[in-house]
Amino acid sequence: MTWVTGQRRVTSITNAVFAGTILLPLSLPFASPLFRLPEFAPPQVIYSKDLIPLLLAPWASPSSMYHVLSRLLQSALLFRLPKDAILPCYLFWVAIGLSRTLIGFLLSRSVGWAYPHLFNHWALYESSGGCGPPLVAYLISSGARPDLNVLLTHLRGYRWEVTDSFVLLVMFTLLAGLDHAPWTYSIAIGLAILAVTCRTVFAAHHSPENPYSHPGPDSHQRCHPHQWTARHSLKSSSSRIPDRTIPLPLPDHNSILSQTIVSYLPYVSPSTAFSVFTHARLSTHPSFTDAQQRFKDAPVTFYADGDTHPDAYEGQYLHLTEAFRWIVEKGAMSAEWVMLVEDDFPICGELGWQGVLRVMQALEQGHNIPSPETTKMWGGFVGTGGSGLIIHRTLLPILAHTLRSHALTNSSLPAFMPRRPADIIIQDCLLGVDPLCPTAISSKDMAEGVWFAPRQPTMVITSRLVMNHIGGHASTIKWRVYDSNKWRCGWRHPFHGRPEVIVVPV
Repeated sequence: MTWVTGQRRVTSITNAVFAGTILLPLSLPFASPLFRLPEFAPPQVIYSKDLIPLLLAPWASPSSMYHVLSRLLQSALLFRLPKDAILPCYLFWVAIGLSRTLIGFLLSRSVGWAYPHLFNHWALYESSGGCGPPLVAYLISSGARPDLNVLLTHLRGYRWEVTDSFVLLVMFTLLAGLDHAPWTYSIAIGLAILAVTCRTVFAAHHSPENPYSHPGPDSHQRCHPHQWTARHSLKSSSSRIPDRTIPLPLPDHNSILSQTIVSYLPYVSPSTAFSVFTHARLSTHPSFTDAQQRFKDAPVTFYADGDTHPDAYEGQYLHLTEAFRWIVEKGAMSAEWVMLVEDDFPICGELGWQGVLRVMQALEQGHNIPSPETTKMWGGFVGTGGSGLIIHRTLLPILAHTLRSHALTNSSLPAFMPRRPADIIIQDCLLGVDPLCPTAISSKDMAEGVWFAPRQPTMVITSRLVMNHIGGHASTIKWRVYDSNKWRCGWRHPFHGRPEVIVVPV
């Protein structure tokens, strides 16, 4: 009895130290943010190439009161486990994190374009911390049971017929519910079942006394069947809805522009300005004139810019420059946000428009009420290429200047500077990458002189595309022909997973 008591005391001290370390982050919200560890999510490994959150996830700072309660329950379980359970639990966590990374990659980037119906946002973005998932995996796979005698005795005092397995099942359910991490716990259970199966199969094929390996003359009398058992609604003022501007109608494809306009008309209201702009000569774009006649009674403004620019090349740089200049100089500044839409990108119905409104809600909150630790939101992105870019009006003069510099025949840009496509220029500005656009460093870091702090998101995107590409076969560039089945409604957004953006699930 003396030895058993001593063994229990050593076990309790060892596990108490580890349980105390996972409880330590509970006090860190009152300390400096430098000591807070982020929870683990697969984008950290896939896109940021950062393994630190994966390796230190058991000690991550809890992000809600539910996570705090889960952490307390985890520490109680750790305290009652054998001391040799700590290393297997941590190894299980590494396996769970790597498995989550693989599955998150497969169900987002791998299938997001080829098989959009298999795309799952939370398979990639679900975050987790603490020791809940590895504890579940260890207890299922090892058959070990924590010392629950005190709890069982108390429950049986109320004449409840309970077992330790039932109590563990309740604890597993509580952990998964409090952590709100179904993907992580499901993978933990799957790995535990896989470990039990592999161990059972290995034992069955390598046992020296296995009667099935060397059947004798009376084996038919000893053999028995072998059984395997493994233990929004958005309320806004007139300045809150983005002004939609559709530039560059494609030539000689009348139905494309009309289909795009028709898709947005149900969502036009007195608080929304809907404009169709072109800088091309009308003789080469009859679709613009036809649409203007067809929708003359609709709440749509058509504007054909007839300015000539002999000092600039014709093309997307110049056309977008003139479109932004028109918005700034022609009085179309009532809207705080402007959404750029090419004429072959209609909205994906009511679900698509709801996605736009959810992005707008996040932009309004992020731009007007930023916290000291974050940056202002300057734009959104709900489509691909140059379509679906939502731009704050204060950026339009900056973008017009940058785009015009690329369009000029005698550009002041250095010859060695690579020429970015027009849509990339706008995207870089909204991401805070362009040096002429607002930086992606928080106001708090700027005030404290911390210029090498991690970049903060300045763009909001939808997890899926909410715009449909119907003009891939009719590009304005003669040699460029897209597959008509590409960039459709519901496809994974090209920026999904990148750390520079905030994702709105749709």
